[in-house]
Formats: sequence, C-alpha cells, structure tokens
Amino acid sequence: MITGVRYFLKVALARAYVRIIGAQRELSWIIGDTLLPFLSVAAYVYVYRAMNAPPEYTGFVILGGIVVTFWMHMLWSMGMQFFWEKEMGNMALYLMAPGFNFLNRWIKKLNLEEKLCKTHLIPVFHYRYNKEVFL
Repeated sequence: MITGVRYFLKVALARAYVRIIGAQRELSWIIGDTLLPFLSVAAYVYVYRAMNAPPEYTGFVILGGIVVTFWMHMLWSMGMQFFWEKEMGNMALYLMAPGFNFLNRWIKKLNLEEKLCKTHLIPVFHYRYNKEVFL
C-alpha cells in the first residue's frame, strides 16, 4: 500500500497528466485561458496610467482583473450547470422540491424525527471519524 508523500505525488501526477494532455489537444485554449485575460488586465493598467492615477493603484487594478476573471469563470460554470440540469430535466425537480415538501418526506422515510427534534441537525456517517456526526 502506498502512503504519505509518494501517494500524494502519484495523485498529483495523475491529475496533472489529464490537464496537460487536454491542453495539448487544443492549443488555442492555452492562448484563450492565459493571454487574453493578461491583455485585458494590461489594458486596464494603461487606462489607469492615462487617467494619471497614482501608481500605487496599479496593484489594485491587477488584483481586480484577476478577481473579475475568476468570477466570470464561476458565473460561466454555474450557468453551464443550470443549462445541463435543465436539459436533463433535473431543474424542475430542484424548483419543485420545496413545494412538495421533499425534506419532510425524506426525514419521515429515514426515521429522523427523534434525532432532529433534539438537535435540529441531520445525522450523516463521517468516514474519517468512523461515526455518525450531525450536520
């Protein structure tokens, strides 16, 4: 059995391998993922310099550009998730769940009334601690 650092390195290599091979299959993605966000941040820096803003704000401009890129990626990911859920027919289930009282039905089906009355938390088996914990 592999343990410790060796296991970590094997997992890191396996995860990196997929991304490296995927990036080599479509080289234009590398340009789109690295060069274009860099150009937009550089453009904002030049706009701030053209406005005669103090040079101390350049770091805020770069940080803001990075944060905007991150949040645009997050919004795109959420939009794609909603699109696929809608295409698969699960979106309607998510929207209807409160109306059909699915949580209370689930609690009754799993016989959790007694445990929830005491703690108002849902018991879940935690594999790390090898016991049931409440969420």
